Amino acid sequence: MYIDSPTAAALARQVGGLLLGARLQDLLQVDRLTLALELYTGKRHSLLLGADPGRPGLRLVETKARRGAGAPSPLYLALNARGRGMRLLELRQPDHERILTFGFGSRDGVELRLVAELTGRLGNLILLDSDDRIIAAARSVTSEMSRARQILPGQVYLPPPPQHKADPMRVDADALEAWLAEAGQAPAWRVLVQRFVGVSPLAARETVQRAAGDPERTADALDAAAGLASLRSILAPPDDGSEPASVGYAEADADPEAAIPTAYAPYALTHLPRWEPAAGIVEAIERYQSRREGRDAYAGARAAVQSLLDEALARAKRQMAALDREQVDEAGIERLRLSGDLLLAFQHQVPAGADEVTLAWADEPLRIRLDPALSPVENAQRCFDRYRRARRAAEALPQRREVAGAKLATLEQLASDLALAEDRAAIDGVAEDLRESGLLGRPLPRRSAGNRSLKPLAFMASDGVSILVGRNRRQNEVVTFQRAARGDLWLHLLGQPGAHVVIKLAGREASARTLEEAAGLAAWFSRARGEARASVIVTELRHVSRMRGGGPGMVTYRNERTIDVSPLDPATLRPLGKRA
Repeated sequence: MYIDSPTAAALARQVGGLLLGARLQDLLQVDRLTLALELYTGKRHSLLLGADPGRPGLRLVETKARRGAGAPSPLYLALNARGRGMRLLELRQPDHERILTFGFGSRDGVELRLVAELTGRLGNLILLDSDDRIIAAARSVTSEMSRARQILPGQVYLPPPPQHKADPMRVDADALEAWLAEAGQAPAWRVLVQRFVGVSPLAARETVQRAAGDPERTADALDAAAGLASLRSILAPPDDGSEPASVGYAEADADPEAAIPTAYAPYALTHLPRWEPAAGIVEAIERYQSRREGRDAYAGARAAVQSLLDEALARAKRQMAALDREQVDEAGIERLRLSGDLLLAFQHQVPAGADEVTLAWADEPLRIRLDPALSPVENAQRCFDRYRRARRAAEALPQRREVAGAKLATLEQLASDLALAEDRAAIDGVAEDLRESGLLGRPLPRRSAGNRSLKPLAFMASDGVSILVGRNRRQNEVVTFQRAARGDLWLHLLGQPGAHVVIKLAGREASARTLEEAAGLAAWFSRARGEARASVIVTELRHVSRMRGGGPGMVTYRNERTIDVSPLDPATLRPLGKRA
């Protein structure tokens, strides 16, 4: 479940009202992406801030958090060294953004800012100095990862680029009416998500429910004025407390004690089969998360494997960073060859026992360092040997980077498999895959094969086309290289690990609706499940190849295009038998 813009705004109001002026008394690193801030107002408050897309990015809990395993992160060390003892002086949320900025300082004003970007899979925690320069972050973003926006120490912080959408508080009903008419029979809530900044599918469905009594009302059947009024009431609720926060459920008659919530919001979720009020958005999030965590009977096993993956990922990232620092100095390499040539050509000019010599070459003399115990010819041979070693290393560097990138991609896919694992067998399967890969760098005990023998899922699209879905890397291998055929379409979440999805076309064209459904499944079976929107790439199967050194289910692709969709709950499609 993601934090959307209305939820971020409600958190800023409620948490700010509780904690402004509080002293940062203690700090814990729960895991590599989560910090627990102990804030004191005369009473201790534990504020959990995280960049893990599988959890809410902000929680205010009553119990003190526990320190997790692993080495302290640069973000933890920097905030602990600079911020401990400071007071929380401000808490801001930019309009319609899923960003909260915590300003810490003293009587002289704000000296540190901790930016919580609550943006799902792209979420981050970033510590800034008083000049808005980055001190440390939970996730570093290099130029290789993003050309548009880097998150690195010393750089000036730039917020995420704005969405090119309309402000719902400024658009008039005539503009919305035109957009609804253009969309025709499409669901009205999708128009609201696509056209307005800060509007999630959850908020959009609730808007349509309040305006038309049916969250799936088509665009051409929604009254624009009523829809706009409902949307504004959700985005800017009254201050009198008449709009309660809530927790929502997918089933109306489920056992209240055993039911697992599916959503939370700073407003009543009347479009869901059942909802219950909460005292505020903080309570709604905590009730949602605590009930869902209580349902996970495999939390301990999952955490143990995640710890191993974190260790392996850190090791792989260090190896990749070391390779990135290896720059190929072409001029230096050629200088070694030239030095050998000049020593041979002008050996009579080299004094015996010299430790360096300067020889004429073109317009600039070349200074050459020598081993005084060697003759000019032997020093020349030494230069040629160094030249050959440097040339071989330079030629091997791209392949070494490719292999290191494949290892990192494999581990990230295993982390995605673990996050989506539904039972102990699936968790053990991830652990066994990690053991077999050898990427941890130390031996692990053998486990059972887990659910690796299970077949991929299969669904029937609305127009009758079959869609195959792999839920882990071994099922992805089956979907892409055993079950798919030339001419089928292949889909995958852009830039992130997740499911391989194949549309079985059998010579037909994929309809726009089938394409959207398949892309929605690709987003659902990934860490983008809690996102409002996700980018999914589409290409023909013939453009997909196995990644060299990547292991099962790891691929490269080309000739792709990208579509943006909302994650699609597979319960809305008809399965083809229990398994594919």
